[in-house]
Amino acid sequence: MNKTASRSQNCGKEIRNELSAEEDNLGIKVRVPSTSANLGPGFDSLGVALNIDNYVQISPLKGAESGENQIISEVFYADNKKLNIASEEDLIRQTLQQLRRYTDRGLTGARIKQELYCSPAQGLGSSAVAIVGTLKAAVEFFELELSTEEILRLACRIETHPDNVVPATLGGLTVSSYSLEEKDLVWDRVIPHESMQMVVIIPELTSNTKEQRKVIPDKFEMDDVCHNLSRTALLPLAFKSGDYDKLRKIMKDRLHQPYRCSAISGWNEVMAAGYESGAQGIALSGAGPTILAIVRENPKAVGRAMVKAWRREGVESEFTVTEPDEKGCYVIEEE
Repeated sequence: MNKTASRSQNCGKEIRNELSAEEDNLGIKVRVPSTSANLGPGFDSLGVALNIDNYVQISPLKGAESGENQIISEVFYADNKKLNIASEEDLIRQTLQQLRRYTDRGLTGARIKQELYCSPAQGLGSSAVAIVGTLKAAVEFFELELSTEEILRLACRIETHPDNVVPATLGGLTVSSYSLEEKDLVWDRVIPHESMQMVVIIPELTSNTKEQRKVIPDKFEMDDVCHNLSRTALLPLAFKSGDYDKLRKIMKDRLHQPYRCSAISGWNEVMAAGYESGAQGIALSGAGPTILAIVRENPKAVGRAMVKAWRREGVESEFTVTEPDEKGCYVIEEE
């Protein structure tokens, strides 16, 4: 089964239609794009926003629910099925705690509802959706005067690695660096070439980011570090110009993918099928197991070939055709 870009747009309409008119009138609803981080050689530094919609809504508690210090957080998949995922609910609460300390405000008496396009632990930035979406919605709902820069810095205090939260906030392809000790964030972004399309292949597997970090060595050979440094510098330029001929070489990584992908069944076969069917660049999305393919044309053919290759390895998957997102996180204005 394949999904296409219209899946994400229809998903958003379904989510919005499920919300009551009363909630729409009183609450704040924001849209947050999915993201693909650790992009190619850009471990903990490069991330791209995808035109795949997720939503966070904050609304006032009423009646028996309401309480002086009450916050209710809920996480749902796009079909409105509730997910009992402690990590995501904790991120919403951690985000509010950071915001309380930063603003010295109570920030209570609200329900926060998160609607995900894809379940967590797939490598599409669900943690960034929780953090960025909660920050943006809460800033609007509680009428806080915070700049985008302040929102980004608060998000990085929680996530610590900026390559998901920065593109989720700003859109585009972002390059970012965050020092946890100095609380110092530096970032920039480029808008990918208008011809660029993405194929997102999502397997019926999950991946734990913390566990996946443990398989990465603490030390590397100088040659491998230089390999990644040069390609990390080249990749944003290729994205901006649409220089597809360079992408396959630029996307090669030596610092994290060789170690993380060794645990993903069929990785080599799926990547080979993608390139053979016309992909210009392929990378693990986040910590995996989702794979991102960059294409100029025939994206559905690439998606079908990669799904077929994974099935031969005993793993079922589905694909979505989309494109880079330029808007980032924003409040949905009611019509």
